[in-house]
Amino acid sequence: MDDVAISLATISATQMVPLIQHVVVAVHQAFRTRGLTMNLEPGKTEVVVMFRGPGTTQCRTQLFDRDSQPRITVATDTHIIALRVASSYRHLGVRFAMNLDIGESWSSEPGR
Repeated sequence: MDDVAISLATISATQMVPLIQHVVVAVHQAFRTRGLTMNLEPGKTEVVVMFRGPGTTQCRTQLFDRDSQPRITVATDTHIIALRVASSYRHLGVRFAMNLDIGESWSSEPGR
C-alpha cells in the first residue's frame, strides 16, 4: 500500500486522538494479516491533526506543548507504535495542514 490518507472527523476535539489510535490499530492489524508492516520513518507515516470545536485549546496543549516532536502512541497486541504528528503534509499537490481552512487561498504558495 502506498500513499494513503485517511480523513477522520469527530463530534468533539477530545475524541480525535482516541479515534486516531483506534484506526492505527486497525491499519496495523490489516497490514500484519497480509504480511506487511507500516513504514514509520519520518515523512512516511505521519498524522496531521486539526482540532476544531469545544475542547480544542486543551487538546492542542496536551499534544503540542512539549519539548520534543509530538507523537501519538498506540499499543497493539504485538507492537507499540509511536506516530509522528506533523504540522502539514503535502503529496501530489494536495496539502493537509493542522491550521488550514477551506477558504484559505492557495495562490499564496510560492510557485502557485
